[in-house]
Amino acid sequence: MKIAFMHHTFIEGSGIDSVTYQLAKRLNTEHEVTVISFNNEYDNSGIPTIEYKVPFGKVYGAVFSPFFAREVRQDLKQFDVVITQLYPCNIISLLPTKLRVKTIFIEWGLQPSYAFSGLLDRAYIKLLEVAHGYAIRHSDLVITANSETTQFIKSKYSITPHKLNLYGVDFNYLNKDVGYSSLLEKYPQLKNKKTILYLGRITPHKNQHLLIEALEITQKTIPNTVLVLVGRASSEQYREQLKKLIKHRHLQDTVIMTGLVSREDVPRWYALCDIFVYASSWEGYMNPEPLAMGKPIVGYNAIPHRETVQHNVNGLLVNELTPEAFAQAQVMLLSDDELRHTMGVAGYKWAKENLDYDKIVEHFSNLIGGQLKKG
Repeated sequence: MKIAFMHHTFIEGSGIDSVTYQLAKRLNTEHEVTVISFNNEYDNSGIPTIEYKVPFGKVYGAVFSPFFAREVRQDLKQFDVVITQLYPCNIISLLPTKLRVKTIFIEWGLQPSYAFSGLLDRAYIKLLEVAHGYAIRHSDLVITANSETTQFIKSKYSITPHKLNLYGVDFNYLNKDVGYSSLLEKYPQLKNKKTILYLGRITPHKNQHLLIEALEITQKTIPNTVLVLVGRASSEQYREQLKKLIKHRHLQDTVIMTGLVSREDVPRWYALCDIFVYASSWEGYMNPEPLAMGKPIVGYNAIPHRETVQHNVNGLLVNELTPEAFAQAQVMLLSDDELRHTMGVAGYKWAKENLDYDKIVEHFSNLIGGQLKKG
């Protein structure tokens, strides 16, 4: 099969881009796979890629790219299957007329517009809702990542999507026994500390400010606690706000913002930490990588998050997006070594049985093949 993954970005450090990379890399061993994007920052991915330049720059170009997609649509005709995820790429193969190519749309789920305070953000989410609705109605197959999104599509569009989690774990890459001495050499202030880790994009809806405020409360009970925020900032304004908050709370010595780290250092950060925290109000599927490293997760109790974190089994889900709620969960885990170990073992076992990318790609490949046979 000739398969195209089409996503507006293909950059390291983004969850959906990471999923695209893992799926494409494995499928490329048996099929002809190409990744199509408007912004490719992967170095030596080993996957054929096509990068299209759009007018108005990366941000506005991503919004208006469907109106300048004639060349993209022409090139898509060479593929058997086009796999899309977010706007704008999820409608390019469908508008103005549907290409004679099988289109598979992966719907991770969108935060409701009322969850955003800014008018521009809310308008953008409304645009996404309209575009995603069109993609759901006109794609040949819709795949959902969580049960809530599956039920939403069934009720609103009378369409039954195929639920298949695609956010897995690369167990060849994430080795529980990896050492982290190089990190301690670079950050000696982490020695003999209880370490809370966040790894992902630095952006407002993921609520890193809440994690900083929760650390201050946690330190009242467990003084030798530090917070490490690993990842690139997709909002420079928000990053500066976090820096000001850290300074205002006098936490410069106990909150470390690393920025984007090398691929080799990601497993080391997981190995170094005691717990992983995720305060995002919504994720289509929460990052499960910490489980593969035997680390319990503290996360917000949104419905999709329950498909990664099993409360009191491999982590803790908190019912309120408040610093106090997260601090309470952090203290519970950081003060109990046996509990952390038990949850870590349970998380690793569950991830190994359910989230190994090799197994996920096998199911995904069979699903694609079945769609082609229907054609």
